[in-house]
Amino acid sequence: MRGNGMIPVGVRGGSPAQHEAAEAMELAVLADGRPSKPENRANPRTVTAPAKPEPVITNTTLVTKPVRSGQRVYAQDSDLIVLGQVSSGAEIMADGHIHVYAGLRGRALAGLKGNQNARIFCQDLRAELISVAGHYRISENIDANLRGKPVQIYLEEKILRIEPL
Repeated sequence: MRGNGMIPVGVRGGSPAQHEAAEAMELAVLADGRPSKPENRANPRTVTAPAKPEPVITNTTLVTKPVRSGQRVYAQDSDLIVLGQVSSGAEIMADGHIHVYAGLRGRALAGLKGNQNARIFCQDLRAELISVAGHYRISENIDANLRGKPVQIYLEEKILRIEPL
């Protein structure tokens, strides 16, 4: 569906911060069907709250063993470091960065809560799927010249970039 320019999922209602998070994950933000409130012309000095800065991830989750097929590891509100291989069929997820100091063959999703500054680092890229803040690429769309090499994966102006280390 995305290949044909369609967004398969959307959200309705919620706060502006939730709308921003949905857009970061490439979800549609749907109108809630209620008429908008008229502007308050009696008080033209309406003060808007400053935007909340993105949370800084300071925690780290360390996995010292390989992540096997069918296993899922989620590092909530932290970075994730995996010292062993991530097998095909395994899934690793983090709200912050992901570091894999071995082969990455499964799925890796960094910036799960919308952190667009999150990155994925791995020593041997052979992933089934990679994602940063909801922007993803499947194995068939990863440049063959980068497969099997140490890389970093990050977002640049909402475009997923993969660069050799």
